[in-house]
Amino acid sequence: MNTGFFDPQNQKTISYIINDGQTIEDPIFNENIMSNAVLRQNMKKILNRTEFRILDCDSKLRYEIAQHDSKVDFLCSVQHSAQGGPQLLPNLRLEEEFFILKDKDGNVLRESASVLHKTARTLIGLKTLEGGEQEIHIFIVTNEHPMDIYESRDLCASYGLDSAMAFDGGSSTSLNYKDINVVSTQEKGDTGRALKSFMIIKKKNIRTIVITCALLGIIIFSIHSYNVYMRVQRGKTSCR
Repeated sequence: MNTGFFDPQNQKTISYIINDGQTIEDPIFNENIMSNAVLRQNMKKILNRTEFRILDCDSKLRYEIAQHDSKVDFLCSVQHSAQGGPQLLPNLRLEEEFFILKDKDGNVLRESASVLHKTARTLIGLKTLEGGEQEIHIFIVTNEHPMDIYESRDLCASYGLDSAMAFDGGSSTSLNYKDINVVSTQEKGDTGRALKSFMIIKKKNIRTIVITCALLGIIIFSIHSYNVYMRVQRGKTSCR
């Protein structure tokens, strides 16, 4: 599935990507961000956008959705992470992560990632079960039933998730799982968009719950954390 944002003009990242404890994609090195006066003025907000983390906590895997600059718990370290945004739950962070910019009267002057418009989206959320086990929920919102960011937040809330966030969406929305293949095509042409970063989910045991809501055009995965191995990898590939 697709993850972080990237600049289609120069193919450089707009999101932090960490793999095996090492930062392999850093938006600071994207000159298009640094040369844009408006983006540069809001750089702290962009760099601190929400990310999905896989933590090693004293040799035990744990998952977390948090802002990039937030500290991890004692005895924990970030093994893999993919940044996206905005955070959806427990609270929506549009202005805080510079997905919208408003004037003093509350009028929207700038919008990023089509957050106020209906489009295809990739969402991920976490739910803590009894006994402390975590459950990962992945939502693929397709072009058949596009959503704005408020509808996406409400969808995640309806599943009782503790935390949730969005990854890149629109024409980047991609999923490849067994016989399910979703590619959100661009307006012109019928080929999948090349991705800068993506996430691979590997099962350790067979106990993955897959729910497909075909009428809504939403594909939902509920995955028990102790049965999966998560890995974020960097690449530029078509998911078709």
